[in-house]
Amino acid sequence: MKKRLIIAGAILLGLYARRKNRTCSVGWTLFKVTGVRDELTHIDIEQQQAIGIVTYQGQIHMMVMLDLKEDVVTVTGSIEDLKDPGMDRDAYIDMFKQQAKFFIENKISDPHMYYANLLAEQKQAAGS
Repeated sequence: MKKRLIIAGAILLGLYARRKNRTCSVGWTLFKVTGVRDELTHIDIEQQQAIGIVTYQGQIHMMVMLDLKEDVVTVTGSIEDLKDPGMDRDAYIDMFKQQAKFFIENKISDPHMYYANLLAEQKQAAGS
């Protein structure tokens, strides 16, 4: 009898500890428009190079030139003077690297056309 109580207590304690450490998966995320825009403006598939810019109110604040073949990144300008850029400098650089790698590996030289075609395909699929 005493052994059963000890086992039952251990099980209950384990379940309590497990439940207590469980994180809540319910919540809210607030997205707000900052006005800061980023885009890849140039893709050179042959040279494996790309240029990405971060703009705010029509002004270029940071330009990231990527040479994926040589693994060289050159940054001009800064986003430090922006009040709420949404991401930090390194996050923009990493994002541009990943996008450039995707476009170059898939031989896509015009990101704007790629996204326009993607949206058109989605609209067509939704309408079917």
